[in-house]
Amino acid sequence: NNMILPDNGIIYCDPPYANARGYGLKFNHNEFYQWCRDLKKQGYQIYISEYSMPDDFDLIHQIEITCDISKKVADKETSRIEKLFTLQ
Repeated sequence: NNMILPDNGIIYCDPPYANARGYGLKFNHNEFYQWCRDLKKQGYQIYISEYSMPDDFDLIHQIEITCDISKKVADKETSRIEKLFTLQ
């Protein structure tokens, strides 16, 4: 990757959710998890919006939201729990 990150920065990620409909693209979640772990070892603070994460990621916040944007009428006005994870 060609990203330039400031030393010891804060990184927020909102990847395509695992086990969800996705955004019509392929996304390797296992590679993403390892990328997060590697950056944490380099001193970065990592925060990820997701429904679930591997056990070494800590849930630090969750909130129930109502989703009213959907391609399908039957999916409108559904409630879900958004979660924020980090690595300690």
